[in-house]
Amino acid sequence: MLSKFIFPLPPTLNEIIGTARTNVYASAKEKRAWTNRIAVECFGRRQFPDRVWIEFIWKIKNFRRDPDNISAAAKFVMDGLVEGGIIRDDSLKFIMSPVLHWYEKGEDLVQIHIADHPIWNGRLIDIENPGFQETKQQVIPVYPEVLLPVKQEEIDEKKKVAIAPIVKEQIPALSTVTTVVEVLKAEVADSGELLELANLINREYQRSKTAPAAAMLYARNAGELLLQAQSLLPESEWLTWLSTNCQVSEQSAKTYMAIAKSWLSLQKPSQLSRI
Repeated sequence: MLSKFIFPLPPTLNEIIGTARTNVYASAKEKRAWTNRIAVECFGRRQFPDRVWIEFIWKIKNFRRDPDNISAAAKFVMDGLVEGGIIRDDSLKFIMSPVLHWYEKGEDLVQIHIADHPIWNGRLIDIENPGFQETKQQVIPVYPEVLLPVKQEEIDEKKKVAIAPIVKEQIPALSTVTTVVEVLKAEVADSGELLELANLINREYQRSKTAPAAAMLYARNAGELLLQAQSLLPESEWLTWLSTNCQVSEQSAKTYMAIAKSWLSLQKPSQLSRI
């Protein structure tokens, strides 16, 4: 399984040190803001519960900069991947041979490739047979992951097996959407029932209580669902419906909706690119 992400370039080592010298609290606040930002962008993507192979593709405008200084930003990225639930841990127990590539581009970006199999330049490889990916290895598409069209695959050089394609109805209607909240909206659209919407709100609320590290993300999801429910109800019935059908208190609902509105306002002028 292979997933790809693109993020703006986090602060470099010199920038981190400079901020910490000026104000240690500002440095800690900056670190938390970047970790949360990356975690939010990762939320809803394919998770890797076991060991992974990671590639960092650093795209830099000025090649006269020190690569060690720039690559220190990997700590911000790794912590965001852990908090976003993409990888289990960023220790050597789970990270297998991280690889760094450098390219001169018109803007500063970092592209991340994560897989449960050895990779090179964003492609799955066989370390014992480097040419394997060119002959037999089928690279799995980036999220959402679905099977390739029907094709004869040679399994043991003698026996051939046809891989059946997934029918249209079996493929999640996610397209390029990768956030859980969009999946939830699709579920609500299919049901068309406020009761189902209440169930989804309660589900996200419970998740926010059982997963503290991602509580803000689940709160944002619940907020978007609450905004959608509010738009379907007359103003006079909103609080009655909320208290009757949802586990979320009125005050918590206001907080969640404020988080969702803030997130949506940030997404309109600038959306992070992703693959």
